[in-house]
Amino acid sequence: MLPSEKDNLCGYGCLLCIGGTENYKIARAEDDRPVEANRVRKSIGAETSFAQDLSNISQMLQELEQIAQIVEQLLAQL
Repeated sequence: MLPSEKDNLCGYGCLLCIGGTENYKIARAEDDRPVEANRVRKSIGAETSFAQDLSNISQMLQELEQIAQIVEQLLAQL
């Protein structure tokens, strides 16, 4: 059930309820706004997922060094 624009979702008329329909849609991935593919880059990052958690500090530092090198390469491409 989709609430109407006039619905007061919390029942008290509070500011949290303003825009309730829009929040309802966004929470369900209903977003018709156009995608802005050519935006100004605000950050650069890299990540890696591991099959098992790392528990050895030296292993963590080794992996972090590799990730940092990826970020360094990305920065060099700007």
